[in-house]
Amino acid sequence: AQVSDVSVSGASASSNNSTNSAQGKVQLEHAEKAFNQCIIEARGNHFLAHNALGMVMKIRGELKESLNQYNIALMQSGGHLAVVQYNRGLVLEKLGRKDEARKSYEAYLKLSPSGLNADAAKQHLAQL
Repeated sequence: AQVSDVSVSGASASSNNSTNSAQGKVQLEHAEKAFNQCIIEARGNHFLAHNALGMVMKIRGELKESLNQYNIALMQSGGHLAVVQYNRGLVLEKLGRKDEARKSYEAYLKLSPSGLNADAAKQHLAQL
């Protein structure tokens, strides 16, 4: 299994439509299994799969486990994967840990000043 084979986009735990909600739940379960398989195959060292698993956990509302996965991804990537910093900032912000969230958004912007999430990171910083 490869991380690129699985997507968590479109899987939303907050859908009002029960069919879409059930479908989203199945997609999240499939994604979680696939990302865990990537981690197993890589003997625990697959920062992209840990980042993706953090996204799954965040969608489910499992913020502490999401943060744990992002922390693992950050450690394994040597802190150089910008998207992990951004994702981590989102979760820290939701957990009310604003100082840590600020540091993650700033780290993201330092690593990727014109990246895909740069404008959003700036907006989050302005609101903290």
